Amino acid sequence: MKALQDLTLQALSDFLEPSRGVSILTWDYWTSESGLTVASTLLAAVLGAVFGTVGSAAISWSIANRTAAEQIRRDEVARLERDKAVALQAFVKIFTITNQIYSILGLSLQMLESAEQNGAGNLDLWQRLLPMAGVTENPDRFDAQEAALLIGAEEFDVATDLLLTAEKYASLTASINRYSERRLRLTDLLSTEIAASGLGTMKLTKEQYQKFAGQMYELNDMATQICEALPEDFEFSKAAAEKVGPAFRRILRDRNFPLAIFPPEGSARSAAFRKFFK
Repeated sequence: MKALQDLTLQALSDFLEPSRGVSILTWDYWTSESGLTVASTLLAAVLGAVFGTVGSAAISWSIANRTAAEQIRRDEVARLERDKAVALQAFVKIFTITNQIYSILGLSLQMLESAEQNGAGNLDLWQRLLPMAGVTENPDRFDAQEAALLIGAEEFDVATDLLLTAEKYASLTASINRYSERRLRLTDLLSTEIAASGLGTMKLTKEQYQKFAGQMYELNDMATQICEALPEDFEFSKAAAEKVGPAFRRILRDRNFPLAIFPPEGSARSAAFRKFFK
């Protein structure tokens, strides 16, 4: 580089030297030794600058391209991680909802079976179906991110089933809590004879029936709606939960995403419950 600079300065010095007798605007000058030296030096400088600029630009472009590709890759990894977190959250919700409905179904079945075993199977449903403690008042819901992940991948049926399951579960838990509250309120007003089993099955006098007939009718209607919804909601939620795993495996391209697998006891419990309402 130092030599090139020296040659360039020398060429410019020769080029600008006033003592020269030949004009730089003539052919004779550019074919002379000094002219050729100036021309070759300037040409080398120009070509060096051009190739240096092009080389630097090519290197900068290559680095920028690799950096952009790496950033895109990192962004894609981060997006997949976020999507997987959202998918797992949705999976846990539907699995939890299904298990909770299964538990309520089992508890209700136990009440009906106990009443039957204690000779109270012919009583009104509200007298056999007891208040239920511990049923949530804040049921799980699926948020916009969870639905959007499925809808964006065109898994419309799965998204619809999840949202509908959450609505069914919210309606079921609200009905059970309202039923439990009203039943307790009525039994506080009644003089009851607790069955020997201690399960709370009631035997009412004719006068009590006449006095509280309207409230008992309402309770019986609520109990009937709950019992009709229970097996249907469980089976719907179970089917939705079984669809979620395969859907997210397709979306995330992750063959290790968990699947919801339920034992046959679930269907057997649902069938046993339905027998009381044939």
